[in-house]
Amino acid sequence: MAITYPPWYKGGFPDVEVLLETLFMPMISGVTPVHWFPTEDIIETTLNAGNGYLSIYRTGGKINHDQNRDEPNVQFVALTKSRDESWKLIEFIRQVLSKFEESEAVVPGTNNQLGCLGEILGPQLTRAEMRDERIVPVTFTLLTRKPGGLGNYHEALGL
Repeated sequence: MAITYPPWYKGGFPDVEVLLETLFMPMISGVTPVHWFPTEDIIETTLNAGNGYLSIYRTGGKINHDQNRDEPNVQFVALTKSRDESWKLIEFIRQVLSKFEESEAVVPGTNNQLGCLGEILGPQLTRAEMRDERIVPVTFTLLTRKPGGLGNYHEALGL
């Protein structure tokens, strides 16, 4: 049996992890997007080939009802062959997101707006138990908007 929703439900905010992959992956070659890192042997094979990983992971956030937007905290974790290369990858992410602090914009290939409220955490231990000096994480508070706004769910729910 398939999951179904009531006819009045028109959807919600976009999955920010997928939205950010849609933004970044066309701009970066040799980087595999992951939510969780694979096993160490797969990691080493990938890194030895000169490639790397970028984890994009929502760590929390909230819906801002006053401004009709989602404000997710998203952690980016770069893992490459060296800490220097990981820093370069994270710095690329930081520079692109800084442009979204200046103004919101529609992510190419989507109908969803993205904005950046700022960097909130710099390098620290990641959520994974894997510890590696080549890892460089950073966390941002972003904002997303659903195209066309949200439906009138209060009315549909009889609230």
